Amino acid sequence: MSEQLVHWIHRATRIDHAPEPFDTAHVSIYYPAGDGDRVDPVGTRPVETSFGLLPIAVILPGMNTELTYYRWLALSLARRGYAVMLSSLISEIPPNNFGITPGVDLNAIQPDTYGTKPVGKAIAGVLRLAADLNADGVLAGALDLDNVALIGHSAGGTVALESANAQFFPQIKAVISYASHTMASTVFGWPLGSCLPLSGDAAVMMLSGTQDGLIAAGMRWYADSGDVFDPMERTFETLPATAASADSYLIQLQGANHFSVLQPQDGLWPRADEDFEAGITPEQAEEFIGAAAGLFLNRHLRNDLSAGEDLKSLVESTSFVKARST
Repeated sequence: MSEQLVHWIHRATRIDHAPEPFDTAHVSIYYPAGDGDRVDPVGTRPVETSFGLLPIAVILPGMNTELTYYRWLALSLARRGYAVMLSSLISEIPPNNFGITPGVDLNAIQPDTYGTKPVGKAIAGVLRLAADLNADGVLAGALDLDNVALIGHSAGGTVALESANAQFFPQIKAVISYASHTMASTVFGWPLGSCLPLSGDAAVMMLSGTQDGLIAAGMRWYADSGDVFDPMERTFETLPATAASADSYLIQLQGANHFSVLQPQDGLWPRADEDFEAGITPEQAEEFIGAAAGLFLNRHLRNDLSAGEDLKSLVESTSFVKARST
């Protein structure tokens, strides 16, 4: 049986309350494609209809990390019947820098503003784009707008974890993060050791690696020098016991580092020299993360209970994985 064909389209969407020229996000949308006739002069393929409506996965990058490094994950999920939106926003990287970002609203992560508006300032624009795509064009009528996941790496994962609030985005039912936590930086006025709580409005799968040099280096912003703890574990412990957050996971990949989620492993990402050497292969990381993400989304965006059982089996049978679940 041949591998599911994937195609992509590329769009742009405006970001509310962002200054020009940093008010436009560029989005690549990957989807399972049928083998019918192309639908326009640029060679766009029709949607494969056997999956039914396609739930949506929005991928948010780490700081200054090109979207091409997450293309493998977009392809993996699109082959499983998801519409995957890779969103890139050029905006401020404090202090006084600009680059590729997941779209952090710096005014939404301070003690007097947190929880009053979305932390991810690009998310509303990307979801509006999804609605527009569902109304007209090759994806018209093909998208499940009520079942959305946020997937993020590093700062992108933090934005995802802090944005899954039904008050703002009730359609977000699942969050997947890699090398991310919600410890609050003293730079933004939080007391040392503050951990921003997860809302419980979405199921969460937090992935991390034991060889993460960047997380280790960043602990100076969150804890005293003698205070040793796992920031991902502390974040996971803030998740309330709700029906929405049932079957959530905290998964540690033994030997993975901060950039193990990226493909290809060419080392051309920012701060690569600060990371620790990985103790698992890129192929091991890609195979596990791709499979785990697909099963987790099937469980929570398609309400596939058997996928939840398969995910549990995958976690238990993978030798380099340690996990906690709710």
